[in-house]
Amino acid sequence: MEKMKKGQKVKYQDKYYWIRAVIKRKEADFILIKQGNRHIEVKDTEVKLV
Repeated sequence: MEKMKKGQKVKYQDKYYWIRAVIKRKEADFILIKQGNRHIEVKDTEVKLV
């Protein structure tokens, strides 16, 4: 699996987003994406790099 970095484009729920931040936690890695006017945290296994 390719390493996810800030600024990369990902596909999540049939829409495209830019990664705002990568959050590394003990249980899993998360990425932060901007959805509308808010940011949401998504597990890195739920998104695909484009």
